[in-house]
Amino acid sequence: MRHELLTVETQAATSTTSQVVAEVNASPTVHQGVELGLQTPLWDGGSAGKLAFTQAFTYSDFHYRNDSRFGSNALPGIPRQYYQAELRYSLPEGWYAAVNTERAGRRAVDYANSWYTRAYALYGARLGYASPQQAWSGWVDLRNLSNERYAATVSPGYDDKGADVARSFPGEGRGVFVGVSYAWR
Repeated sequence: MRHELLTVETQAATSTTSQVVAEVNASPTVHQGVELGLQTPLWDGGSAGKLAFTQAFTYSDFHYRNDSRFGSNALPGIPRQYYQAELRYSLPEGWYAAVNTERAGRRAVDYANSWYTRAYALYGARLGYASPQQAWSGWVDLRNLSNERYAATVSPGYDDKGADVARSFPGEGRGVFVGVSYAWR
């Protein structure tokens, strides 16, 4: 890409000041990667139910192309590797139970790649019902069961010189979510 518009935090927020961000056109950048998904039926027991494993993997290589200051550094805020998986047991009547995971690699916090968030893994479970006529469904979603502390997003800085200057925003802690949906046909 040429002249990509990038956001950079030039002043972090403090108790007395607001965050200051700037939009700048970058030198050429490269955006390349691959995403793979696989849905695997593991067992079909007919009236006893089904077991399926679903997974998706994303590899993102977003970086500068020979920048005068940052060379070929990775663009901040994007994990190079991201993985999601779910193992789900479903009954023909519509009831289901699933366990899942989400894993993200570390990501640069600044354009100089002097500081990185740490990688994280989240675990969850889901119980629900989806009517066989596909009209309505309900579920209970248990997220981040291990109460992992992790950086969900970052506000990219220019060059933090290897220091953690609080540019990371925390992800959700342990939580229970309940939902119902209905489709008119």
